[in-house]
Amino acid sequence: MYKWIAPIVAVSLLVALQITAARAQDAATTAPAGKATVSVTVLDSDSNPVSGAKVTLMPPKARKKKAAADAGAGAADPTPAPTPAGPTATGATDSDGKVSFPGIADGRYQVQVRSKTAGAGRATVTIADGQDQSVSVTLKPRAGAAAAATQPAAGQ
Repeated sequence: MYKWIAPIVAVSLLVALQITAARAQDAATTAPAGKATVSVTVLDSDSNPVSGAKVTLMPPKARKKKAAADAGAGAADPTPAPTPAGPTATGATDSDGKVSFPGIADGRYQVQVRSKTAGAGRATVTIADGQDQSVSVTLKPRAGAAAAATQPAAGQ
């Protein structure tokens, strides 16, 4: 009389198990909400890629907060914005002048670039809704770097 119950229960459990497995797989393959990759390309003043440049991704408010602390600012802001105390990410460019920073949260960031040979530069990038962003930074030669490169070494 109850022979039909066992197959129905077995099929129901199997369907429930497959639904749970599918949801777990979707969760594992979906990127975290609000996380993006920032890709940076660094060029010199002649638009050539710069390898080995140090690239720092920093929230502007954290940079300003640190600068104020370094300058011995007076009374603290009564409602400080919660920002990281330092860089969000750092890296060095490859031979194509590129570096990427995955897992960056939504927000506005300053990209700071320094190269011993090509100078320095900066740009701003904004991440919204976890959308990946690309930014190109053209470096400005440091004052005196061009003159030093054209001066002959002592004794020549």
